[in-house]
Amino acid sequence: MSFMRNCGLVINFVYFIIFRFFLILGVFFDFLLFFLKKICFFLEFCHFSHFLILFFSHFPSKFLLFLLAILQMNDLSSLSLTKNSALSSDLGCKYISNFITLQKNLSELDLSDANLTNSQAKSLADGLMRAKQLISLNLSNNASIGYAGMASILYNLAFSPKLQYLNIKGGVYTGGFPQIVESLYKLLRISGSLEVINLSGSKDLNPSLNKEFFVSLGEIKTLRVLDLSWSGVFNDNLLKMLGKAIAFNAKKEGVLEVLNIEGCVNNYQGVKNLANSLNISEVEHEEWYGDSSKVGKMSGTDFQKKYFNNLRVLNFAFGRSLGSLFNLAIWK
Repeated sequence: MSFMRNCGLVINFVYFIIFRFFLILGVFFDFLLFFLKKICFFLEFCHFSHFLILFFSHFPSKFLLFLLAILQMNDLSSLSLTKNSALSSDLGCKYISNFITLQKNLSELDLSDANLTNSQAKSLADGLMRAKQLISLNLSNNASIGYAGMASILYNLAFSPKLQYLNIKGGVYTGGFPQIVESLYKLLRISGSLEVINLSGSKDLNPSLNKEFFVSLGEIKTLRVLDLSWSGVFNDNLLKMLGKAIAFNAKKEGVLEVLNIEGCVNNYQGVKNLANSLNISEVEHEEWYGDSSKVGKMSGTDFQKKYFNNLRVLNFAFGRSLGSLFNLAIWK
């Protein structure tokens, strides 16, 4: 009898401890939820939500998703998920994509160093297309995305009405350069707001650039900065087209003023071809932007070349054979 009574006391004590534990746990989460909501209310009341920068770097993915679900934020202006493990799964990417869609004022998004895959990038592309207030996107150092995922993102970004800054440096697109180049020139052709694009460190991208890319570069009105550094060496023909694109951009009242091609030119003749191509004629303009069938009917002054160049900063360091042969007067 005494034994049964003692067992009952032990069981009651265990139940009491468990009950207390969950009671305290419930109070803790109620307090946490209350505290977080008060913070959000304070930020909203003080109009800080438009400047709020939420850094979730290195947060455990489950905690991040739990936190986002609790807060139900829909007025973020800036979100950083750099190096975050929440993006390492397809489910996490779909959730983040949906979360991005809910942000009506999101202007800055950092997804750098997130080890995104092709399938995850495609999920994010849908959310990015709906982020109509997006101004700045950082997708740098996501070599695992591959060409298919990046092509999807670039295509959708072409329809972002306010996108100004795009950083996709460090890409690896082996086997899919045609798709990437096509997405890039469509982005340049369609975008009416893009000002800065960083393509540096995109292995072997430059040798795959085609005429359509340079034609689009020549007519984009908003682009100020283009970084193609360390993305492969240009051959002489590509440098000629690059020079024409720079000249046509200036002729068409574009604003391209900073070009970084460090590590992309390794001989003086290439520099000379680039410089000489800054002189363009009406015939060349007709070939690129008009009706090529009319070229045969052009004559006289149509063939006269005129110098156009708005560049204020040009970086083509690492020209090992340039040496003292480079003549700055070429650019004047």
